[in-house]
Amino acid sequence: MESTLAKTSESPLDVLDLGGLRDEAREYARRSKGSGTVALYSREWRKFVGWCSMGGFDALPADPEIVALYVTALSRTQSVASMNVAVAAISQAHQAVRLASPTQTPAFREVWRGIRRTIGVAPREQKAPATTEVVKAMLEELPDSLIGVRDRALILVAFATAMRRSEIVGLDFEDVRYVERGMEITVRRSKVDQEGVGHVVAVPYGNAERTCPIRALRAWIEAAGLIGGPLFRSVDRHGRVSDGRMDGGSVGRIVKRAVERTGRDPQDFGAHSTRAGFITSAAANGASEHSIAKTSNHRSVQVLRSYIRAACRFDDNAGSKLGL
Repeated sequence: MESTLAKTSESPLDVLDLGGLRDEAREYARRSKGSGTVALYSREWRKFVGWCSMGGFDALPADPEIVALYVTALSRTQSVASMNVAVAAISQAHQAVRLASPTQTPAFREVWRGIRRTIGVAPREQKAPATTEVVKAMLEELPDSLIGVRDRALILVAFATAMRRSEIVGLDFEDVRYVERGMEITVRRSKVDQEGVGHVVAVPYGNAERTCPIRALRAWIEAAGLIGGPLFRSVDRHGRVSDGRMDGGSVGRIVKRAVERTGRDPQDFGAHSTRAGFITSAAANGASEHSIAKTSNHRSVQVLRSYIRAACRFDDNAGSKLGL
């Protein structure tokens, strides 16, 4: 659609091109959601279509009772948070072709309320935070190779900036600016900033050379010979650096691989662990809620406070006064 959305030299009011305008409007509507959200909805919609095909049901338009049966089947193995995505995907698919959503009918809503009340809407336990202690242990076990140099830089940058995995892999060489007190990284687009307003994360120098995110990133850039483009890239077993950027799933795999080398269970950790670890470690060491949010770019104070509460559960704990 790049050509469709391209600006022309003539005034857009000079010609009434309804067909072209409709195409552009549909494309802008498609871009109203982030690419990650679109991919997630598409995947959930395909699952629903496959389930309907197996049972001989129409997926579009879908009978509200069939949708209710579908989420009932999902409820046997999934959390409410996961099912929310499936419900949203089914609703969006109907709205996209101007059909009434089956998820808004009384027949569906009654079943959906019952599922939520029975299972509960509280999220399942999050992945363990990769605290400062865990991160240092991970760094000690990295291999002495180009992949090890990259993984050190990625882990330290992810931890020091509290970035989400999509933000980490979305970074470009040009987004990093070195200043006297450290470096400034521009995050141009994120989960909470789909319109690309952007924000800058300041990263101070580390106390030790081997755990300094700035030195680690510079070492990766020099070793990989980067002069522009994607900042974090895949490296094959022959040490060849790819031209394209890594995918978001690579962040989780790198974290799990590094954690496993420390003797910890990799299933307890994931891509979100470095972000959670930053918040947990900063809070435990007395950082204010405001200073943490400046780095993590949390829009929800409630979500941020849930991490801080977890980090401070043993502070001023009444159980320590029991004399046991």
